[in-house]
Amino acid sequence: MPPRKTPVLQLLLAVSLLVGSAGTPARTSAQSKSKAGKPHEHVLLAPEREYLAPLGTADSPLVVGAKVDVLLQTGKRLDDQEITEIQSGKSKTTFRSLGLKSTSGKRQKLRAGSLSHLIINGNTLYVAFDPSIKDSVLIDLARRDEIVSVRLQAAGRQRWKPTDTEGQQQALAEYKRDYIDRVQQQFADRKFQVHETQFYLFCTDMPEQQIGVYVANLDRMYAELCKMFGVPKGTNIWRGKCVVVAFQEKGDFVRFERQIMDYAVPDAVQGLCHSFSNGKVVISCYRGNSPAFLGNLLVHETTHGFLHLFRSNVNIPPWLNEGLAEWVANVVVPESQTVPNRQRDAIPRIQTTGSMGGLLDETKTIESWQYGIASGLAQFLIDLDSQAFGGLFTLIKEGASWREALQELYGMTPQQLAAGFGRTVGIAELKP
Repeated sequence: MPPRKTPVLQLLLAVSLLVGSAGTPARTSAQSKSKAGKPHEHVLLAPEREYLAPLGTADSPLVVGAKVDVLLQTGKRLDDQEITEIQSGKSKTTFRSLGLKSTSGKRQKLRAGSLSHLIINGNTLYVAFDPSIKDSVLIDLARRDEIVSVRLQAAGRQRWKPTDTEGQQQALAEYKRDYIDRVQQQFADRKFQVHETQFYLFCTDMPEQQIGVYVANLDRMYAELCKMFGVPKGTNIWRGKCVVVAFQEKGDFVRFERQIMDYAVPDAVQGLCHSFSNGKVVISCYRGNSPAFLGNLLVHETTHGFLHLFRSNVNIPPWLNEGLAEWVANVVVPESQTVPNRQRDAIPRIQTTGSMGGLLDETKTIESWQYGIASGLAQFLIDLDSQAFGGLFTLIKEGASWREALQELYGMTPQQLAAGFGRTVGIAELKP
């Protein structure tokens, strides 16, 4: 592989994508009840009070006459609106509804709970419900980014910044040159197609009629994660787009990894997520014998890529990273039994040992049997509080340790997390 023009570090995530000796999915997990979330108003988390926009004061961004672009909870946008009325809540620091007038003169009144984001004078404000006063407030995302950037810099980390249009185009040209063109050159005896969507460059030699479902799965995964993390609909977090290279044959996948990605892929691996320190993400895989397993695999690995680029370059601990990837894959590809099988196979082991085998130790590599426990922990936390679960990732990415974030949002220690999850599977005192 020729040297890259810009030296970058690469993070590889491949575990959990093991296949059986005949190419069939490894059966590793118990029943999962993962369900997609519905749009709802964000509930203010305690650490977010630091970022609230002033309302009811002279420097409030929310004033009658201001021009605003509105993003609704449904994902619909209302651009070029004028604020005609502001109904305050119990205090002037909150609001309950906005009156709006479009450029055509159409008037409407929207309750705060139906709003997701407001863009005023180029600044994006995130609408949140404050449960302590039972009214809505605004989180100033520019202020949040400023404070978080300073905090991360002090820790030797950095917040990912949006790439401008020119930068996005340069990234796409780079990917097409370094991956798409090279694949087509080095596998000249194969017929490759490139499906370019809003967020993906999907290059494959699979038959065209097989491709649509995989691309649709990735789009749904993206929507689920944006919803979980409060990312406005339509936002592109990728540097350019996410590159996906999917082969029909295992040998071609292995050759691609060796010749283009400069990586000797382990024999049992069917897919990989390559995440680079410059923001580039490349997913590679081969089809295998199970379309459902491939669908699960693609969503799982691409979730790792999304997490790499969410907020900052802070790493998510393996148990949480893999737990979310498993959970999302199960939501998006329910016809695959990969996640339920892994859970079913893992539960008896911890029931016998009374321990998760050090799963919560972020210095250790997660073992294959522990994937079923990681997804179970994710579901346990989501069932307790789905918004806090999304907040867990946000706080970690903004500089908190995962233990601090868990205590802040769930009031738990790692030991209490293990014990609480253990009780759901019939273990009195499960150890981490």
